[in-house]
Amino acid sequence: MAIKGDSFLVLRILRYIPGGRAVVRAFHRTKTEGLQRTVFGISFPTPVGVGGGIDRKGQYYNDLAAYGPSFVEVGPLRGVTATIGSLKKDQKQVVVFANLSNARKNVERSFSLIYDFVDAIVFNISST
Repeated sequence: MAIKGDSFLVLRILRYIPGGRAVVRAFHRTKTEGLQRTVFGISFPTPVGVGGGIDRKGQYYNDLAAYGPSFVEVGPLRGVTATIGSLKKDQKQVVVFANLSNARKNVERSFSLIYDFVDAIVFNISST
């Protein structure tokens, strides 16, 4: 867990350095021909993304995007309204998936709240 906390510390610091995200993006930018994919009408520059569990609250999706993934999956969401606040605050620079866990008592309500703020929704049926 210490590694995860230290990684997020670096992401938080980069937010306050003018051009910090741009520098990271320049180092990690790749444009390899033939990797582009279009799935369900969403275009991805590469088939690589960040899966659920890394950004559980939707606070670091743009920071993670600077490292070059095509998408970032936020969740499994526990506090949908807090995640919506994060998504409203920052203009998305990457495709964002919301991971809704079946452990939530009201998955339908979570779905209806988050629907307008993400590009796709993943139903996590194995999370408890």
